[in-house]
Amino acid sequence: MDITLHSAFVEFRPVFEAITQMLTEVGIRTNAKVWDPGPAWNKVLQGEGKATNGYYGSWGNYSVFDADAVLHPLYHTEPGSWIGKWYTRVEGLDGLIDEARSTVDQARRKRTYSRIQNLIREEAPAIFLWTQYDTLAISRKVEYAARGDEWLWLFDAKPKR
Repeated sequence: MDITLHSAFVEFRPVFEAITQMLTEVGIRTNAKVWDPGPAWNKVLQGEGKATNGYYGSWGNYSVFDADAVLHPLYHTEPGSWIGKWYTRVEGLDGLIDEARSTVDQARRKRTYSRIQNLIREEAPAIFLWTQYDTLAISRKVEYAARGDEWLWLFDAKPKR
């Protein structure tokens, strides 16, 4: 079997190349293509990677602590989503995502998002590799408070007076 994987994440290139090698070692001959980071998102969102077999990337919440910030753009089939539109579709997932994002009943949302997570785990439309953890070290000479999200907002760092 021959497949092609795409990525535009220069900082993850060693991991991308290792994945390519591991797949090749188990009999899936894998061609790794690294896109220019500039136009890469247009390629992904317009489905150019679909002609191949996969895309290696990452997704963050960017300070939006709601499951919909990840689930809809990645797994819903429309509009312009990523995995759900171009790579694989999980039956029933669109309806669950629509249900969860259309209610303000927190208990209902929690139950629905739990069902969504179970369905994604069972159907495996993506391979999850790791979660980013941030480690901070701050000098007593610097005034800075770590944020509760995944951003290192160093614009707020100042010399302590």
